[in-house]
Amino acid sequence: MDHASHVGVEQRGVPRGVVLAVATLAQSGATLVQQGVVVVGVFFVADYRLSLAQMGAVVSCVALGVMTAGFLTGIVMDQVGPRRVLLGGTLLMSTAALGISLVHNLPLICALMFLIGLGISTVALAGSLTVHTAWPPAERGLPMGIRQMGVPVGSMTAAFLLPALALHFGLPALFRLFAVELLILGLCFWLSLAPTVRAPKASASRAAPGSLLRDLRHVALPGSVGFLLAWGQYVLLTFTIPMLHLAGGMPVTLAGVVLALAQIGGGIARAGLGSISDRLHGRRDLVLAGTAIAGAALALLVAVLPERLPLGVQLIVWLVLGMALVGWNALIITWAGERVQGQHAGAAMGLTTSCILFGAVISAPIIGALIQATHSYASAWLALAAILLLACGILTWGIQHSAVPTAEAAETAEASAPYLAD
Repeated sequence: MDHASHVGVEQRGVPRGVVLAVATLAQSGATLVQQGVVVVGVFFVADYRLSLAQMGAVVSCVALGVMTAGFLTGIVMDQVGPRRVLLGGTLLMSTAALGISLVHNLPLICALMFLIGLGISTVALAGSLTVHTAWPPAERGLPMGIRQMGVPVGSMTAAFLLPALALHFGLPALFRLFAVELLILGLCFWLSLAPTVRAPKASASRAAPGSLLRDLRHVALPGSVGFLLAWGQYVLLTFTIPMLHLAGGMPVTLAGVVLALAQIGGGIARAGLGSISDRLHGRRDLVLAGTAIAGAALALLVAVLPERLPLGVQLIVWLVLGMALVGWNALIITWAGERVQGQHAGAAMGLTTSCILFGAVISAPIIGALIQATHSYASAWLALAAILLLACGILTWGIQHSAVPTAEAAETAEASAPYLAD
């Protein structure tokens, strides 16, 4: 397939590698906020005297916003291109972050965090859709993995820096920092998209009534699997620091380092698993099934390990744990976009993102309540192992019964879906 049929990056003077780098950086900045709020959850506990279940509900507000906006954002981007939607999202999330720094009312803070999530959804989907249209399916797994490395890089940065910053400067100062970096990185991404991103060409066949709904039936499988796999990512993110600090007696800053190492593992896995799936001719489902099995096995291991371990052992366990629990995201977003026609890729990726974030939203308060009820973090890891095994079972069923083509067939289908200048 002619590369120009996807995105005219070289024709418009901006190499697609540069756009990929800027998209990855913008995703890192958005994730620094989205998952950074979760990382500093213990400070909300201290400031507002919350239980673990309440903490989980509060820090999930950003994810709730991303989840709510995902599907609609994807549909709009399919119609008008990512650039215009991204600008509005950038201004919204930066303004909301600044507002949080000025108030000390928890319900209002939760509402503003929801608005931050609405804006973050535009960064995530603009990046995914840009890469999806810039690379042919047979080569797409690796660049999608690289772009999605922005998520663990942002999480790693949050885990390294935010506990210490919140400890010394407080939450209001942290949200002022969020407002500035969201604005700068969002605008940089928006500027890089201006000469490159194209909106789908309209046609009678594409405008057929019900075509979007028929396509989105194929998103049910990646959406349900993403919902389940998200529990692993967000249990790791939400409860690593409380587990190591409150139950294990580790200093909060050192617990942040352990969590950051898990995010490094996740970043490595996102690029590596994407490359593996390309070598397997686009069989993202096979790689996802293997990742789910590995995650379940590691969750069982953590459940039986003592809470106080030598630091070196904890670092190794959390590095590998991060690879299994964080490394799958790019694969499932890519898989969702490839299971539909090219002009509906944004909606498919947006809907799958919403399913993933739905898992993120409900997992933290449910697992927090389970830990409180059982007075044990081991129960959380055992529950997580069962959830990941269920995800593997669904994938196995899908591998055996799904008739949706792999990336090689998707490339042929997308050859007739050219993009016009935005």
